Amino acid sequence: MKNLYEQDILKRIPEHERKIYRTMTKLSRVNKHLLWQLIKESNKENVAIYTGDLEKLRELLNKQLVHINTAYQTNSQKVSLFVLNRAPYLIRLLKREYLD
Repeated sequence: MKNLYEQDILKRIPEHERKIYRTMTKLSRVNKHLLWQLIKESNKENVAIYTGDLEKLRELLNKQLVHINTAYQTNSQKVSLFVLNRAPYLIRLLKREYLD
């Protein structure tokens, strides 16, 4: 079943976004869950607000799956993130068809 979803996704996104998708599939379970949460919570500009330990974002930041929005300034521990900003077709597909 997983393979069917993967094939469907891969054939519907551009080649450069397929690399990003493959990077996502190789994440640890914890990081996959965190990324899915960020995708779900992101707005239509694919920006999500994250409140928590920035160290938990380290792998997603290192793999460039999320980027910190430096224009968003706050006094609290909230940080604004661009989610999958290098993969607009992929995030659109995931949001519309694969998230509840």
